[in-house]
Amino acid sequence: TTKTDNKQKYIIVFTDAIPNVASGVVPEVYSDEEKAQGYQGFKSAYDDKVFVPTKNELTSLANKGITVMSLLIDMKNEEIQISTENPKPTYKEVANRIFGTEADPTAGPVYYVTENDVENTVTEKIFTDLKETKTTTVTPENQYELTDIVIKDYFPKNIIDNFGFAL
Repeated sequence: TTKTDNKQKYIIVFTDAIPNVASGVVPEVYSDEEKAQGYQGFKSAYDDKVFVPTKNELTSLANKGITVMSLLIDMKNEEIQISTENPKPTYKEVANRIFGTEADPTAGPVYYVTENDVENTVTEKIFTDLKETKTTTVTPENQYELTDIVIKDYFPKNIIDNFGFAL
């Protein structure tokens, strides 16, 4: 086959948070009384109702031959205070359950980095992975062009409709 017949698709996820909404999941909202007590967002924001569909989507993409590269920025080992689990997991523990670990990823390479390491990780690791095929020797014959690149900053409608943002 030629290079154009053997296209590989990639999705690169940059995030500084674990998912708190998922496509197809109707979020549980707080009552007016709970809102008056200061609760914000959704009750079901940090539980398996969101985590499982997100991991399933990553697995589905991998099964379709799409490599998902996940760059998880500043994933903290702090407990998720509004989690309904007991004991409360940390953000990084939940990220591991969804995206996997660097050694055992869910759908493609996973990079846990600090904010200061983002640029280096993109230029030194991710870009290198995209440039080269998985052969042992790098030659012009086993490199390919990156084409049809689409960059999206994705905020689902339920986030835009239900959360206030300020820049």
